[in-house]
Amino acid sequence: MNTNTTTSRRTLIKAAPVAAAAAIIPSAVVANAYERDSPIIAAWERRQAAYVRYQQNPFPEDANDPQAAEDAALWAIIDEAEEVIRSTAATTPRGVEIQLWVALYHSFTSREDDAAITRGDLDHLATKEGTLDWGGRLAFAALRSVRAMGA
Repeated sequence: MNTNTTTSRRTLIKAAPVAAAAAIIPSAVVANAYERDSPIIAAWERRQAAYVRYQQNPFPEDANDPQAAEDAALWAIIDEAEEVIRSTAATTPRGVEIQLWVALYHSFTSREDDAAITRGDLDHLATKEGTLDWGGRLAFAALRSVRAMGA
């Protein structure tokens, strides 16, 4: 029985390619996950940018206000992005998380809550969970779970 526990140089040299490959795998997995849900992620980013711009605008006084036309254009971007998010099957926790954020957006009515959703502020929404209907509470629970998975 060999009780020598000293690591030889030969053993270290043999292990180097395995260690190098192991170091690359996590970044490759992350890149692959992003690629698989890239339509959802890109749509979410478009939606976020348009919604932030919309939030910065004052409410237009009437339909002829030039601001109303800009708001309509921003809502067209938001609607298109949400349709991509809805119609694309997510394959990663991040994709599912985005779909749940959009689902929850339609359960809230205040600009403050909408902005919290757009920035992904789970803590803010936790204070409002009791105001949600049962479907909203279930969506919130799923969002909390998928966030715990590392989305």
